[in-house]
Amino acid sequence: QTSDAETEASYERVDKIISLMNLGEKHLIVLNGRMNGISNRQLAIILGCTIGGVHGFRHVMMRRYNKVMRLYAQEL
Repeated sequence: QTSDAETEASYERVDKIISLMNLGEKHLIVLNGRMNGISNRQLAIILGCTIGGVHGFRHVMMRRYNKVMRLYAQEL
């Protein structure tokens, strides 16, 4: 069982990682959408882009996440 303090610490860590990733508005829409089960097709409609465009946003997010984890993993 996870304590409230551990849960809060996890959310703070996630917020810090997302902040360090320096994501734009559309990246955040894709991130939140995928976390809430919205399909790439639905996200493409919401963003007014192609499904390939959504994949591009996800690719950028993965690269930035990997960079943040390489640079800051010890501090997080």
